[in-house]
Amino acid sequence: MQNIAGHFFTAGECQVLKAAGEAARQSCFLAIWTSKEAYAKGLGLGLTLDPTSFEMRPIPGGFRVFDASRPVQPWWVRSIRFGDTWIGAVATPYCVPSQMVWDRR
Repeated sequence: MQNIAGHFFTAGECQVLKAAGEAARQSCFLAIWTSKEAYAKGLGLGLTLDPTSFEMRPIPGGFRVFDASRPVQPWWVRSIRFGDTWIGAVATPYCVPSQMVWDRR
């Protein structure tokens, strides 16, 4: 996991992962990974976007995206957990994660 993070995560994201502690490290890794995917897909670039060209910065309820190449519109990401085994993320330039509401019908 650390090897993958070292290749695809920024130095700041690697620090967040390291600080997460052993018990929470896998969950933290997956939250960052799926958030990076959600942002790249939200831009319409998918995996063609270099994942080290932007950074997920933790905030309450999710992440704020720091992308120096796109400074005009901030993006926000919220991780979504489905039980103990599934995790996903939603990225949007329109609201902060604490304002996102889920309807899990």
